Amino acid sequence: MDSETKKILTRVSIDFLCLVAVGVPSLYLHLFAQPYQRGFFCDDMSIRYPFKQSTVSTVVLYFIGLGLPIIVMILLEVLLVHRRKNAWSPTFIFGKRIPVWVINSYKTVGVFCFGALCNVLVTDVAKYTIGRLRPHFFDICKPDIDCNAAMYKQKYITEFICTSKDNTSYLKDSRLSFPSGHSSFAAFTMVYLALYLQVRFQWQGSFLLKRFFQLCCVIMAWCTALSRVSDYKHHWSDVLVGLFIGTTVSFLTVLYVSQLFDKHKTPFNFHQSGAVSSASNQAMVEKQDLTIQDGVHAAPVELDRLVAEKSKYYSTMTWVHS
Repeated sequence: MDSETKKILTRVSIDFLCLVAVGVPSLYLHLFAQPYQRGFFCDDMSIRYPFKQSTVSTVVLYFIGLGLPIIVMILLEVLLVHRRKNAWSPTFIFGKRIPVWVINSYKTVGVFCFGALCNVLVTDVAKYTIGRLRPHFFDICKPDIDCNAAMYKQKYITEFICTSKDNTSYLKDSRLSFPSGHSSFAAFTMVYLALYLQVRFQWQGSFLLKRFFQLCCVIMAWCTALSRVSDYKHHWSDVLVGLFIGTTVSFLTVLYVSQLFDKHKTPFNFHQSGAVSSASNQAMVEKQDLTIQDGVHAAPVELDRLVAEKSKYYSTMTWVHS
């Protein structure tokens, strides 16, 4: 195995371990942890709604929330490479050159999945820490409390037993109202996809088509959030905070983890850091500007020297300000 292949496999392995490190805590919470055991007031009518099945099930949420952005990202990266006629990267693995779209898709989808896992972790930690009761809590739990008794009037009840014969997973889930996981996940995935389209959807055939696709993303997230209220799965404040968390994590991931908003976008390179890549991009753009000056082409040797100097300069400035 050559040294370049080892470096690439090492980097991919580290990236995978980072994803696992973020995902395992959420998996542990779902499998083993118990939410905070919050009590209730008998006159709290906000937790006495009937139980309903979800309009947007968890399976559908994850299938569309993950599947749609990933498919769109890979498809656009393939089309962009085909359009630029620059199909091969300078990166080799096992002696074979890797297509540019594979590298671009790897980094784009990888960052998206990392952000999605971070979003799920932030949401789940809040859910299990707060333990807010869902609007259908009484219908699921059926607590052994006679709320008509005078002793329970105006009293905060913490000691009770759920008499329902429903699956224990339903009882656990009835304490995980805040914040809304569906709203948070839908907001993250669809806002991220909308931001991705803003940068990478470059077809100029229609001014409004990209905006239409972005609107569809926002509407999908919005309708998912609204369904959680109408299905009595969440209080309106749960949904509002869920949308805020998902949108915030999405923007933070795009701005500080991904390279989507680099001013001069070129194919990703496994061996370039963000700073070096950005500096090289800037230098190459200036090379293109230098080649045409009043219709006269500069000498190739002189151009290469200028590009090298510019690349070194921008690289230095990038590290200084980072």
